[in-house]
Amino acid sequence: MSRLAKWKTTFQVVALGSLILGEGLPQWTTTVGAIEANVPHTVGLTTLWAAAVLTVVTGWFDGEKERADFSARAAVGNVGVGPKAACPLLVGLGTQARVQLAMNSLPQNPRS
Repeated sequence: MSRLAKWKTTFQVVALGSLILGEGLPQWTTTVGAIEANVPHTVGLTTLWAAAVLTVVTGWFDGEKERADFSARAAVGNVGVGPKAACPLLVGLGTQARVQLAMNSLPQNPRS
């Protein structure tokens, strides 16, 4: 988990607490110019929007990392689905060996 993702989680927790506090304490208001605002609610909305921005940013960075990892796996032929993708140890095995390994791992029928 990146440091940025930890900040995102912190902002989400602060936003949730502030929004709940703002609903519970409607008398915590301040007037700025002609605008009257509930302080905890305003802090909650601000941190919630900041968390949303951080969600997009961390999602982008994680996507970049996954694309780079996928490219690296594609270079060695270890992409896709199935036993080769599920277990990198099976990459070097041929098809016959993988089928035999799969057949050996099946439960035995006691009636046969």
